[in-house]
Amino acid sequence: MILNWSNEFGAAGVAIYGLVTLLLLVTLVPGTILVIGGLTGTPRRKHSVGCWLCFFSVSSLSWFLLVYSLAFASTFDPNEPKAVAGAPMGMSEMIEQNVNTVDRRHLMGRGGFIGNLDFAFFRTLSPQGNSDQPMFSSRRPFHQIPHALFQVYQLAIYLAATGAMAVAFLTRWSWLRSGTAALAWGAVVYAPLVHWLWGDGWLSMQGAFDFGGGMFFLIVGCSLAATLKAETPAYPSVTNSPPASGDQCIRAAAITLLLAGATLLNTTFSLPVPGVQAVALFNGVSSVATACAVWCGLSRLTQSGISNNTGIHGAIAGLSVACGASGVIVPVSGLIVALAGASLGFGISALAARLPQHRGAIICLACMASPAAVGLLATGIFGHENYGVRHWNGATIFGLAEGNMSQLPAQVLMVGVVAASAFAGSYVTRFIGQRLSRQ
Repeated sequence: MILNWSNEFGAAGVAIYGLVTLLLLVTLVPGTILVIGGLTGTPRRKHSVGCWLCFFSVSSLSWFLLVYSLAFASTFDPNEPKAVAGAPMGMSEMIEQNVNTVDRRHLMGRGGFIGNLDFAFFRTLSPQGNSDQPMFSSRRPFHQIPHALFQVYQLAIYLAATGAMAVAFLTRWSWLRSGTAALAWGAVVYAPLVHWLWGDGWLSMQGAFDFGGGMFFLIVGCSLAATLKAETPAYPSVTNSPPASGDQCIRAAAITLLLAGATLLNTTFSLPVPGVQAVALFNGVSSVATACAVWCGLSRLTQSGISNNTGIHGAIAGLSVACGASGVIVPVSGLIVALAGASLGFGISALAARLPQHRGAIICLACMASPAAVGLLATGIFGHENYGVRHWNGATIFGLAEGNMSQLPAQVLMVGVVAASAFAGSYVTRFIGQRLSRQ
């Protein structure tokens, strides 16, 4: 991951990160759930406040008790005594030395396929840390926050992902079965995939990099495509049956919340570097605007008019592509990436007219998964080394346009493996749930 923690925290940094975490909880989580509910056509009567509070409570407990440890725990004991201080050593050299001394062939922990149980059952709430072996590969030595705060920040992303899956499962099951399936998906699918990249797993060791949270949209989009019921309706076309004014307000609020949450997700990853954060914010907003314009323009050229759904789908595609790489590419490249992501998404969405029985799944792929993949691949092409964003080993991020031939293959590997694994794992989760419900 991007963060390191120790027993020395900056009060201002902790306060800002805490505020961002709170804002992420109240924007990304409800925004994702409302948007997915609209995409899947899930009846709003199933969205009772009590059921959602129960689901969030159980999800939060499962996160701190087990799932977080599976996603982010490394190979060493975080509470072991600190080693005797030696000669001064730079952070990048310290991280590289630590990684090289740990066997990468293991199944669990740093460099492996899933985390261990070092963080399970509230074992790491103490703010004491071992700075000789950084908990998370820090690209910047001065980015230090309490471990408990980092756990809550990641909880917000986890709740948004599992909430989206709960909405998808609600199209066929009751609340109890849907919530149980969503929690199982979080432990079996979400945690390993997050560990591969954000938890310094095997994909991170291969050089893959996710700067702004694009993997979130890739995982959720592919998982929804595998989970959605075949006959699930998508947004109804306003040219045929205009929605009520209340539906319009709900959709507007959903897009606004998702925009705020995704922007926070994108810029928080670059919090220690104000210049990179500013570029990430600018590219994020410009990507959304570009994707909306492209989606509406293509819709106008290929269809008779522009519906409200075209702008909604374009905004979601813009958010997805922006989180992929907008903090490590220059603004001109950001426009190119947004144009490519929105065009690909619109092309996939156009298939929904020919395959109405799979419309919900196709739209989720078009709006979330495919633009996120384009954004993640853009890091390997347009990554700009002058921004100073670094790998776990201290190497500066730069792409093919800057002369680096190794970053793009790592990004291609990451997108292919994560997308295929998310789709397959979610399909298996749905299949098992169906068999159990029949029995």
